[in-house]
Amino acid sequence: MKKTVKFALSFAAFAAMNTSVVFAATTSFTVQPGDSLYLIAQRYHTSVASLKTLNHLSGDLIFPGQHLEVETSDVAGDLQPATVSTQVVTVQPGQSLWSISQAHGVSLSQLEQWNHLTNNSILHVGEKIQLNGPSSSYATDNLSARSGGPMSTNLSEAVLGEEIAQYARQYVGYPYVYGGMSPSGFDCSGFVKFVYAHFGIYVDRTSYGQFAEGVHISESDLQPGDLVFFDTDGYGASHVGIYLGDGEFISAQTPASGVQIASLYNEYYWAPHYIGATRIY
Repeated sequence: MKKTVKFALSFAAFAAMNTSVVFAATTSFTVQPGDSLYLIAQRYHTSVASLKTLNHLSGDLIFPGQHLEVETSDVAGDLQPATVSTQVVTVQPGQSLWSISQAHGVSLSQLEQWNHLTNNSILHVGEKIQLNGPSSSYATDNLSARSGGPMSTNLSEAVLGEEIAQYARQYVGYPYVYGGMSPSGFDCSGFVKFVYAHFGIYVDRTSYGQFAEGVHISESDLQPGDLVFFDTDGYGASHVGIYLGDGEFISAQTPASGVQIASLYNEYYWAPHYIGATRIY
């Protein structure tokens, strides 16, 4: 008994003198639709590099339902958990679930879950959206503290691009229909228009028009969410897809294949027909 008391007193004294002791552990996390490595890293106060190392990932792509090990750490007396609050916002003209999620520091999948919405839900001006997640001040302050300043435009674009890519991925296997712009059937440009509209981004109806929008970027600067174009049917941007990262893109291809993921570097078809990329968001 005396030894136990001495140990307790010694630990108490040690803790009092060392307020920056780091406690680390791992927890299992199931990837949800709309999640990305970046968003998970921010949620658990860790880094993308740490997530990739811990889970033996060579790229940035993850999938809904995938199980990841996440290292969680806390500094005694320094890091406070997010405060959970119940809040309701009213949809304003021009707002989308994406813009609301970014304004309040939550993910698209969380907003959809809390408000019983689906991927195909359309917001209406005046509609009430419930927010049950961490307050925007915590999310923004936490990110700023770790990055050394306010969230940059480039960082915001990267997060949005990841969200676009993750959202598009869930439609693999959906049918191809010429002129289609809905889950009942897409053509290539209709698929892009549908996915981007989910984030409040409205693009031209045709692949040729989409190729003329946004900023043209080099292949080496591609990031998830960018549009990639091909001259598969004569001259010009006759086909378009959404870049996913790691050399892959998703597009509505043909009536036989529907929406599929392909390699940008496929030397037998896609690589010879690649003509460029744009960033619209």
